[in-house]
Amino acid sequence: MSATNVPGEARFPRKGADPVPSETVRRLEGILREAGADFVLFYRQIPTRSAAEGAAAFRIEPGQTAPALVLEAEGRPLVWIASGGRGRLDLEEAARILGVSSVRLASPGRAKEVTGFVVGSLPLLPHDLPCVVDEELLRYPRVYGGTGDPLWTLAVAPEALLRLNRVVARHPAREGGGTVEQGLPLEAYLATGTEEDRALYRGFRERIRASEAFRERVLRAGILPDLEVYAELFCPDCAVLVPYLEEVAAWRPEASLRFFPREGNEERLCALSGEARIPTVVARGRGGSRGEVFLERPRVVRELLAAASGEETLRIVSVYRNGAFATALEEELGDLLTGEKGERG
Repeated sequence: MSATNVPGEARFPRKGADPVPSETVRRLEGILREAGADFVLFYRQIPTRSAAEGAAAFRIEPGQTAPALVLEAEGRPLVWIASGGRGRLDLEEAARILGVSSVRLASPGRAKEVTGFVVGSLPLLPHDLPCVVDEELLRYPRVYGGTGDPLWTLAVAPEALLRLNRVVARHPAREGGGTVEQGLPLEAYLATGTEEDRALYRGFRERIRASEAFRERVLRAGILPDLEVYAELFCPDCAVLVPYLEEVAAWRPEASLRFFPREGNEERLCALSGEARIPTVVARGRGGSRGEVFLERPRVVRELLAAASGEETLRIVSVYRNGAFATALEEELGDLLTGEKGERG
C-alpha cells in the first residue's frame, strides 16, 4: 500500500512496479486539484471490500470510511454516501429523510447502468445524480472511499462531498456526535397542514423575494450551519420567514434544514430561547453546538412591539407581514447563517 500525508498528492505506483493508474483515477485527481480539495489517493494491490477492512488497512475509525451506495427512491436513482460506523443503512429512515414512501437498494446492474461504475467501487464524487451525505462523516478531517477503480482509495476532506456533489439532503448525525435529528425536510414541511394553510403560505411565497445582497452573502459563506426550524404552515410569521429559507436551500443545496412543529416541542423551545414561540430557527455547528437563534421576528420588530399597545401593535405586525422589515430579517438570517454580524444600515 502506498501512503502519504501530503494534501492533494496522488501516490501513483513506480514505473514497472504496479499497474499504471486508470484514466478514471487520473480524471478524478484532475477534478480534485481543480477544485482545490484536500485529498490523498492510495493504491492497494487488493480491493477494499468492507468498512472494517478499510479501517484496518488505513488505521482509521470505521466511521471514517464512506461507502457510496446507489438507492432508488420511488424508482428514482440517487447516491447515498454513508458512514461505515453506522453499519447497515436503515431504508425506512432513508425514506423519511427524503420525504418519500419507500426506498430500496438498487441492484448491481441498475447501479452500474445509472453511474457507470460497479458496486463496491463507486467514487465519492462528483455525482450528477441526487446525492445524500451522512453528517457523521463531517466529524473527521478526511474520509476514505471509492475512486471508481477498486484498487484505488480516495481520502478527502468531507466538505468536498458537499461542494462537489449534487447534494439534496443530509443524513443527520446521531445523538452525542451529531446535529439535527429527525424533523422534516423542507419539501415534506411544505406538504403539511390543510389546503388553506398551504394557500396561505403560497400567498406569502409569491410576493416575498430575497435581495441580491442577501443572496451574495449566503453564496459567499463557508460551510453553513445545520438549521433546526420550529414552524407551522398555518402561522403567518412562519410564512414570512420560510420563503427566505427556501431561497437558501435553492442557492446552497447542501444546506441542512429540518423542520419541527411547535406542538410537542414547547419545553425544547423554552430551553432554546426562553419562549415557546414560532418561528424559531437554531443554527447548529458540526458537533451539534448551538449558535445563533432567530426568535419569531427580527429584533427591531420585537422591540417596537414591546413598546406598543392596542392598534399600534396590530399595525406593526401588519406592516412586518407585508415586507416592511425585509432588510432587518435578511440581516439577522445572514448573521445566523454566517456566524458574523452584517452591516446595519
